[in-house]
Amino acid sequence: SYLLRYTNANKFNLFISHSGGATTDITSSSTYTLTDWHHVAFTYDQTNLKLYVDGSVAASVAKTTAIDYTPSTSYGTDNTYIGKGTFPDNAEGLIDEVALFNTALSGSDITAIYNSDTPDDLSSYSPVGWWRLGDNDSGSGTTITDQGSGSNDGTLTNGPTFSSDVPS
Repeated sequence: SYLLRYTNANKFNLFISHSGGATTDITSSSTYTLTDWHHVAFTYDQTNLKLYVDGSVAASVAKTTAIDYTPSTSYGTDNTYIGKGTFPDNAEGLIDEVALFNTALSGSDITAIYNSDTPDDLSSYSPVGWWRLGDNDSGSGTTITDQGSGSNDGTLTNGPTFSSDVPS
């Protein structure tokens, strides 16, 4: 129902499917390099869809339609994927601290989490899903433990590796 991705034009893009078959596709106006860490988030409160990069709104659009949560058959399952490509490459680069929330965070919440390039602890925001991507699993094995309330542990596939290069 949603894709958060980095484009060939060096911009971040958000694509969401809404009920009734409508879609929304918004892209940051600025360009970003993948040699630096970036905090990327989006919120949707059924009034506004906002894409944030490094604590600031990078794109937004007014939208009032519900997100379509019908399971996709594109991959044969309704799983959530982190770093799985759709065109057909998988994500390049490093991904850390992926979280899902069941309410829209405020702009001040996003700014606080970004914390001027030193990511804040997410515990107080009560994520439903929160995958630390190595921070809690010692960088080994095939499972990433869900630190949120959803208990949806992730399975590592295709041999991802862990890096000590993390946002500081």
